Amino acid sequence: MNTLTVPDTPEKQHTRKHRPNPKRSGRSLQRSRALDVLFEADTKSMRGEEIIELLNARQSVSTSHTPIGDYGATIVRTYAEWEDDVDSIIEAASPTWALDRMTIVERSVLRIGAVELMYLDVDLPIVVKEVNSLVREFSEEKAIKFTTGILNRISEIYTMERSGLEDHSPAAQASDTQASATKGRVFVVAGASGVGKGTVLRELRSRYPELWYSVSVTTRDPRPGEVDGVDYHFVSDAEFDCLIERDELLEYAVVHGMHRYGTLREPVIEASTQGKIAILELDLAGARQVRKSLPEAEQIFILPPSFEELEARLVGRGTESAQERSRRLETAREEIAAQDEFDYVITNSTVAQATDELINIMHLNG
Repeated sequence: MNTLTVPDTPEKQHTRKHRPNPKRSGRSLQRSRALDVLFEADTKSMRGEEIIELLNARQSVSTSHTPIGDYGATIVRTYAEWEDDVDSIIEAASPTWALDRMTIVERSVLRIGAVELMYLDVDLPIVVKEVNSLVREFSEEKAIKFTTGILNRISEIYTMERSGLEDHSPAAQASDTQASATKGRVFVVAGASGVGKGTVLRELRSRYPELWYSVSVTTRDPRPGEVDGVDYHFVSDAEFDCLIERDELLEYAVVHGMHRYGTLREPVIEASTQGKIAILELDLAGARQVRKSLPEAEQIFILPPSFEELEARLVGRGTESAQERSRRLETAREEIAAQDEFDYVITNSTVAQATDELINIMHLNG
């Protein structure tokens, strides 16, 4: 189980651990050199021309180490020129964790990543890989989830901001169509309590095992036979708090007034970026949260054929007491009343029929 902690306190921010990576070369090495300059500039509260002067001094000093080259210098100069824009988008991507609460290493590597995404046209997977390599070398392994989440959000925000400035020529539109075809889709599947959405999704998985399903994170203990990372990601309450603070959850809730459950943001974004179809099985409250945190997700609601049929199914299962069935049915009434909030509605008359409709919505049948 990964251990998550909050960034270092300010008095620890001016030191950094260094585990040298002898395999660094080319642009990877130059990113490390850019980090050296940006780290020193941050410790000395330098801005704009002061950062450029520091860079020039570094380039003119003869050392036994590989000097900062053209690519590293480009990163530093670009940041110095656009530092307000770069820092603003980092803060926008981490609304619950301001720049001044991050360590200097975290700020510096995120600035490198933001510059490459926004101004140097480096692909997101490469940026994430390289920034995380710097985090491993100069900071703590546990900071990787934090930096990865922010880089994904920076990419999302920047893509949305520049969408209004894109070339709308036929050639550009054709290119956009081709690019969108390679990006996956995210589907939220919700339904009335006891409607059988889990059964429908198991049938879908049996037909299309290549689909990607989100694994929830929870604070409860594993039950016999459950595997961490397969059934759930099991974390402590402190780790769950950290996930919330770092905006790493698309949605979360307390279930039955005891344990917390949530959906991790990064794996969903990564699956979509890789062109996969990602499926999130959520309740109504979770679906509403995702509608705000990931508005591009398509939402599907599964209905029973009738309320009487739903009640008959619950009685037939024989797994709940009369009191529990009554509570589930009352919850179901509230959930069914919200069906118009969803992009698609499927009536689960039979598992095969409902699965067929899911397949059509997801365009899995070509």
